[in-house]
Amino acid sequence: MIRENLQLGCKEKKGFAGVAAELPRSSGNGNEDMMASRHQIALPVCHEQGKHLADVLNARVSVRKYAEVDVGLGDLGTILRAAKKGDLNDWSKENELGVELNFYVIARNVESLSRGQICRYDSAAHKLELIGCSDPQEEICTLQEEFSCAPAIIAVCGSMARSVAEYGAHGYRQILTRGGAAVQRAATVAISLGYVGCIFAGLYQRPLREVVGIDGYHETQLLAYSFGRP
Repeated sequence: MIRENLQLGCKEKKGFAGVAAELPRSSGNGNEDMMASRHQIALPVCHEQGKHLADVLNARVSVRKYAEVDVGLGDLGTILRAAKKGDLNDWSKENELGVELNFYVIARNVESLSRGQICRYDSAAHKLELIGCSDPQEEICTLQEEFSCAPAIIAVCGSMARSVAEYGAHGYRQILTRGGAAVQRAATVAISLGYVGCIFAGLYQRPLREVVGIDGYHETQLLAYSFGRP
């Protein structure tokens, strides 16, 4: 995992320059009422700036193991907000039409969260909605070490069904492009805050399906980012 960086901190930034069909509007897995009643954790507002790109490039290193240090809630909130805000800025029409990106956190060492906790990011309230838990042992058996041992994983998801209904075959490419931009933005902000990590495409399919309700079509995992302290 290569430490590279950019000056993107906790202030809101414009993202990289940047559908509704006859499908019911949904914020994610189709269980809005259930989600609203679940426990939430408010994310702190961070006011620190990340390191400048040049400073990080001069000191970048490769690491094989993560430090056993918790990811701070303030940092996690900053990363999630930047990724979501960038998508809202770059793809405003799609978001207005209900073709949104959703962000899920799978925690291993995250401040105030239990190991294996799965949360959904509520960008409007800047909170984490606690959904359920994955089995840490299953993670070890099904994922590479750099993913299963990561203190935190952010999974970027979107509705393939909505995007394709609005744009046809191009909707498939568009939702993947948006997912790639969002996860890259999350990684860039994380690195600017001193974290290291890895963007990857696979995740725990069964826990996401059973706990979150991601079926691969109405809600599709696009990409994920695992990260922690070096």
